[in-house]
Amino acid sequence: MHEIILIEEFTVDRAGNLNIVAILENMGVCTHQQTHLDPPEFAPARCKTTICPESLPVGINFVGKTTDQLEEMVNRYCLLVNQEWEVLIEDNSDADCDLNDSGARMFF
Repeated sequence: MHEIILIEEFTVDRAGNLNIVAILENMGVCTHQQTHLDPPEFAPARCKTTICPESLPVGINFVGKTTDQLEEMVNRYCLLVNQEWEVLIEDNSDADCDLNDSGARMFF
């Protein structure tokens, strides 16, 4: 099980699956100032996972529950144990800052 730092959101999709977005410890690879000789360094990363309603006891589902109720269900039934997480790649491009710019907008 990965160490969860912060759960950002719970959402239930049309199929009744519970989607969780969270910040997890040691999921993102740090690439700054690292050579191929250095051991990999890891950092917290924003990740998502999906829990199917089949993992709940019969007669219980995620539909129509509040965030607090969903959190309580996840904790009660240990739904995050051995759960696979996918790292969300965020677009860090900034429209005001183009790193490939030739320097035409430099001011002194």
